Amino acid sequence: MNRHRWYKTEWGLPLSEIKNGLASRRFLPGGLDGFMLEQTREDRIFGSYIERLTTIETVVDPFGQQASFERTEYRKSEFVISRAGRFGLELINPNRSASRLISKFLEASNYQFVLTSMYIDPIKWANKCADLLNRRFKIESLTAGEIAIGGGISGELSLKGQGDILLAAQSALDGKTYQVEKIQLQFEGIPGGVVLTSSGTLVARSQSANLVIDCAREAINLSQSN
Repeated sequence: MNRHRWYKTEWGLPLSEIKNGLASRRFLPGGLDGFMLEQTREDRIFGSYIERLTTIETVVDPFGQQASFERTEYRKSEFVISRAGRFGLELINPNRSASRLISKFLEASNYQFVLTSMYIDPIKWANKCADLLNRRFKIESLTAGEIAIGGGISGELSLKGQGDILLAAQSALDGKTYQVEKIQLQFEGIPGGVVLTSSGTLVARSQSANLVIDCAREAINLSQSN
């Protein structure tokens, strides 16, 4: 399973200075954390944030004797920094180190880094992906939220099935204000489902995930241009 999330960002520095800031905080042998830059282009930086975690574990043998040993694990958070569109940061398979990674970006940018959340219409995003892939798609499930019921009441609607999910949602929500929060879809000729959310998250369960992800990376900017 591949999970990607895009964020709208302002770095406040040229990409070359961001690269230098990350490189000066590189992960070294024996270090606790740091960056590894894997590839850099004129408008993009591909890299990882590595965090070393060490814990002491104690076990008791059948004779009641305790033994302790040190256990070390490494967490890796991959990212793409881009100046090519509105969404300047992409986190790949983010884990529990994501919040620490954001704080490290702040340090590397001399505290000029600004992260902004924004609503992305998953249906527009899917349509742009379909245009780039030149493939049709079918929505298998849809979740809509912030449905205005009246009297200060709002609700949520979840639909799934074999029929026309989008048509059913439009019929059920006719005349109401709402936001589509998540859709699961299947692209024609590409095995495995894809989930797109209004927070800018993509989850791809497919052997052809890279094809979908590359298009989604471009499409998320196109879906916000209208």
